[in-house]
Amino acid sequence: KFPGLIHNYSTNGTYPGNIPGFDPASVQNLGWTSDTLVTNATGKNVALLGGTLATPVLTNQAGGNVKGFGTLTGDLVNAGMVEFYGPTNIIGGLTNESGGTLLVKNDQTLITGHTVNNGTIKTLQGKVIFEGGLTNNGAYLSDPSENYFTDLVVNQSGYLVVEVGDKVLIS
Repeated sequence: KFPGLIHNYSTNGTYPGNIPGFDPASVQNLGWTSDTLVTNATGKNVALLGGTLATPVLTNQAGGNVKGFGTLTGDLVNAGMVEFYGPTNIIGGLTNESGGTLLVKNDQTLITGHTVNNGTIKTLQGKVIFEGGLTNNGAYLSDPSENYFTDLVVNQSGYLVVEVGDKVLIS
């Protein structure tokens, strides 16, 4: 367990084992790598404050929170709340589970892998780029933001809400 703050860790550092109960109060100025899956448990918080968190998969359980800005290398599976409010890169895919919420506000978020949304994605005066495309089975809400999709599939249970001032580009 990591019960406290992880910060200013060398980009050469690796943690080769599983990290059950990953429980940082904050992950900042980070260059931290795990060779195995990382889970943010219910009621716990990960604050990304400009660094890089590298793991094959970061799972944010229902009731867990990931907040901030920086880089995540690996896939993100979210059943809780993820809020990006600064420049953020997900070098991997995103699965937003039913009940999960992704909020992108005030800056750009780039997702290089495919995104599947079964919950809620909201952009608020931000910019989100789905370089790997988006399959939407849930709610996609844009409130004056820029939304870029290399591929967009909206299935029967999914919907998009855009407002005056929104930009939507599908290439």
